[in-house]
Amino acid sequence: MSEQKKSKHDFYFNTGLYETVSEEEIDEDFLIGDVEGYNFIAKTETTFSITIINFNNSYYSYDPCENSQNYFESKYILVELKCKRYGDIYNYFIKKIKDEKDENLFYRKVGQSPSLADIGSVEVNKLYKKYVDGNHLHFYEKAVGLFSHGIGAGSLIYLRKIFEETIERKFIDNISAEESAVSNFKNKKMEDKIKCIKKYLPNKIDSFRSVYSLMSAGVHTLGEDKCNNIFPLIRVVIKLIWQQEKDMAIEKESNKMVNDEINKYTQELGKSTNK
Repeated sequence: MSEQKKSKHDFYFNTGLYETVSEEEIDEDFLIGDVEGYNFIAKTETTFSITIINFNNSYYSYDPCENSQNYFESKYILVELKCKRYGDIYNYFIKKIKDEKDENLFYRKVGQSPSLADIGSVEVNKLYKKYVDGNHLHFYEKAVGLFSHGIGAGSLIYLRKIFEETIERKFIDNISAEESAVSNFKNKKMEDKIKCIKKYLPNKIDSFRSVYSLMSAGVHTLGEDKCNNIFPLIRVVIKLIWQQEKDMAIEKESNKMVNDEINKYTQELGKSTNK
């Protein structure tokens, strides 16, 4: 089975700067047509049209990012994404690289406005601000900001901190806030922590418990390129956990509202019956 190609949405909205993508790894129509994405100005999901604004003249050079001594023909492409509903514009500066020896084509984002951090922070604030610890939203913004500049290991540190603090907060809220108990809990392995408070956690955390080992490997042993490759996956996991926290909170609020209404009408019915 062939590896799934990077979609045009992933390229524009999830790929950090300076990550190199070969022509075979990306949808062939990523420079034309439309793409779905988040408009952080209008604060909504929408459709963007894709337009190539400008090609510059080609030039030849070594490209150390390709770990090759071959000459590469390079040119810069300015791509505009325009929101079809509100007219807001995103700009992307893409380097197109052609290996002169084997004629393979590569693409690399070298700049974009707004940044991934701008887009991502507004999106998660809109969706989760009411349901997620404010510090965790700040950590998320830091992580996306680092990732957008190609700093993979640093970005994973912040996502790992969100994961760790989510677990510890559940222990304090549901088991014990005593200092000695919290200290003992912090000294446990992550897998044991999750088992200890499993019934108080969104089941997404239990389902994705192995993701913590992946984040730790990224922080301590994996190279920057590998960290950047796994960052989008970890980010999705964090957002799935937040979404489940949000769904649980909304369900709790809805149940309370319904029960309050039932009690109100039951009391009114009792009063009218007793007359």
